[in-house]
Amino acid sequence: LRYLNLDRNKIEVLPDCFAAMPELRWLRLNANRLSSLPASISSLQKLQRLYLKRNRFSELPACLGNLQSLEDLDMSDNPLLSVPEWLTRLPKLRQLNFDRTGITKLPDNLKGWKNLQVLSLVRCRLSAEERARLRRELPDTHIAF
Repeated sequence: LRYLNLDRNKIEVLPDCFAAMPELRWLRLNANRLSSLPASISSLQKLQRLYLKRNRFSELPACLGNLQSLEDLDMSDNPLLSVPEWLTRLPKLRQLNFDRTGITKLPDNLKGWKNLQVLSLVRCRLSAEERARLRRELPDTHIAF
């Protein structure tokens, strides 16, 4: 199994079964009722795309910090308030979407996002200073505010 689409299923809790899906590369969980992910998500070492749009995440699940192949992460329309420092250590990240979240600041050290191509922060309450810092520190990244 390489692609799994569970969008719009009113899922509140996922079973801890992802270790049985080592070839999974694309996981869509948009528009559910999730606020956490099972620890076995961290076993998905080939996962490249993870879509968690329109759920109930108030923080990024720490198990995502082990996804070294992750290229595209969509956390838009979640009640997120912060972005953890560990997210900057995922080496293959190319696209991040935090549209319509409560994020007001990104981690201080953004050097790990040297491959980031798109950072979307539409309708986030970032200060003018934070926007300027992001543009300065990520000059090769397309940033949408």
